[in-house]
Amino acid sequence: MNKRRFVFGLLALAAGCATAPENSARSGALPDPRLAGTFQSDKAATLADLRSTGAYTAQKLGDMENLFGKLRVSYSKHFLFSEFEGQTNQRQYTIVTDKPEYLIIETIAPLRSNPVRYRLTFTPDGYWLSEGALPPGFREKFTRVVNPPSVTPVPAQPVPR
Repeated sequence: MNKRRFVFGLLALAAGCATAPENSARSGALPDPRLAGTFQSDKAATLADLRSTGAYTAQKLGDMENLFGKLRVSYSKHFLFSEFEGQTNQRQYTIVTDKPEYLIIETIAPLRSNPVRYRLTFTPDGYWLSEGALPPGFREKFTRVVNPPSVTPVPAQPVPR
């Protein structure tokens, strides 16, 4: 896998306009209560998952290791907000598929003119992010760290790849 392509894909969700999000963009009911709160990239879970695939050499995992655990994401009615190494960004998104186990959201990734679709596969404590601008078979774990939702949690079950 081309390292530059991987890094671009991983950071695509975090990058965008470099302006601080406005409070008005954060208002409004969420389109799905599973998006409530703030989610943090889970470095340990992501690396364990990548190791389990056998698709990455120890060197590639070492090269990627410092990218995980830094991205924080939250959602409003129409925007996703991200913070990566102190830079806060916002990007419009829409839900294109809504299933009990996952959502597919669509947004415009940086340096792309076409919409990109990401899959958020829910777990009791957050979700796995995959598809979109990320390499095939790659997924990153995000754990809810702020404002747990007051909805029935997703049942604990193995999350298929």
